[in-house]
Amino acid sequence: MRSLVQSAGLALLVLVPYTANATLMSLSDDGVYTGSVDTDNAWLEENTFSDGVDFWTFEVTSPTTLSIDIASAIDFGISVYAGEMMDEFQAIFFSNSGDFSDGSLTYVEGTPAIPMPGSSLELMLATSGFFTIAVGGDNGFGMDGPHDYTMTVAGLSSHDVPEPSSVALLLAGGLALVARRRAHRSA
Repeated sequence: MRSLVQSAGLALLVLVPYTANATLMSLSDDGVYTGSVDTDNAWLEENTFSDGVDFWTFEVTSPTTLSIDIASAIDFGISVYAGEMMDEFQAIFFSNSGDFSDGSLTYVEGTPAIPMPGSSLELMLATSGFFTIAVGGDNGFGMDGPHDYTMTVAGLSSHDVPEPSSVALLLAGGLALVARRRAHRSA
C-alpha cells in the first residue's frame, strides 16, 4: 500500500507542474489572434511538456470552410480536431497527425508532419460542433523562443439567412387558391 501511495504522489508531482504549461485559448469569430510558443519544434515532435503548442477551441453552428494562416519568423504546424479541449491536462495525449491517444479529440486534418511544410491550412468542416486547433513550431531545429505568431482565422462567422415570413407564405397560398377557384369557375 505504501508503494502505491508513493507512486501516486510521484505521478502527481510530475504532472502538477505540467498542467500549467499548455496554453488553451478560445476563438470567438473570424479575425486575427496572437500567441507565442517557446520552441520551434514542439508541434513537429509532439512535445507538449512545455509551452511549445497552443490549443485554440471554437464552435461552428453549420458546415463551413475553415481557413487558418499563421505569420511568424518560424514555420508552424497546424492540426484541427473534432471535440473541445477542456483543460491543459489533455495536451499530454496530443498527436500532430492523429487522434489524441486518450480518444478525447478526433483528428480532422492538418499540415504534414515534416519540417517546414508551410503555415497555412484550409479545410471543410462538414458538421457543426466544437473543434480544437493545435499550433506549434515545425522547423525541427530545436531553437528556444519565445516565437511570436499571428493567426488569421476565417470561416467561423455564421451568416444569418433570412427566412420567408409566415404571413407572406399564407397570403401567397390564399391568392393561389383564389386564382385557381376563378380559373375553375371559368372553365
